[in-house]
Amino acid sequence: MALNTMTNRSPGDTITASDWETIRTNIFKIEGSASESTTEGYGLAGQVGIGSATDYDAGSTITDTNTNTLINAVQDLAVYTGATNNISDVSDGSVIQETDLNNIQSTLNNIYAVRNNAISTYLTQEAKQTSSRTTAWSTSVTHDVSVQFKDAESNPTLGRPALFNAGGSIYFTASRSGGSSTDQNTDWTNMLSAMGTIKMNYTQTTASSGSTTSIGAYDLTSSYQTIYEKGGSGSYSTNYYKIQAKEVGGTFNELRFLITFGDSHTGRGYFDSVDGTLSSVVGVFRPNSGTLPNGNKVELSGEFFQFVGNSGL
Repeated sequence: MALNTMTNRSPGDTITASDWETIRTNIFKIEGSASESTTEGYGLAGQVGIGSATDYDAGSTITDTNTNTLINAVQDLAVYTGATNNISDVSDGSVIQETDLNNIQSTLNNIYAVRNNAISTYLTQEAKQTSSRTTAWSTSVTHDVSVQFKDAESNPTLGRPALFNAGGSIYFTASRSGGSSTDQNTDWTNMLSAMGTIKMNYTQTTASSGSTTSIGAYDLTSSYQTIYEKGGSGSYSTNYYKIQAKEVGGTFNELRFLITFGDSHTGRGYFDSVDGTLSSVVGVFRPNSGTLPNGNKVELSGEFFQFVGNSGL
């Protein structure tokens, strides 16, 4: 899991075609075929500016156009990931310097270090499964959701690693509104609001509050693991919202999420119920950069996944 070695050049050194080919290869490692085991590749198959670029063979003449094709691809990847960019375009007719090569190398290293990150403005939030309940309840209710990814082995431009390697995530939100003016309802409203948007990326699950974990999509097994939990407050501290997740085998890469709303509070010898409208949403933050500054894109489009098995509250 590393970029191919790129040797810095000093003034007077010969810059070879193989130097540029190494850079081209390393760009493909970041944005090409997606691999879960290496967390490399966005599954874009050359969409980021270099898919049709000529191989840099021995004896090739490296022009400002060749150089800027690589520079622009690297600059756009830096913008997408938020990595530090150390390079500028080469002007028409100018001499290509060793600093041009070295600065591309250092910027690629910066990008590689944060390759699975995406600036939030380049992700589209899409709600995929929503379940609502208006019937009063006590003890617990669940929302059971599965997502299937197209087979990354048969088509590496699709599938689970394409989403997560490019900075995408599965997200969860929940809310309660209306109903009776009770302390129980108020606690549920406040608890669900405080947790905000819960996100599971490739390596961790995060939220505004609650018990988050270092369990992400690539850490799941065939058994349920709790990836997030949030409890109530005060007299209602035993109430909880919990997300469990696991892998499901088969032709598709499938993940299953069991979301539990647990009403464990007891008062005066009885369980008090929760009413009003309870809602649970599961969705995706999809890589969808639009056109980056140099005209390239990091976009996962089409049905590379589908949400299935929505068993409601």
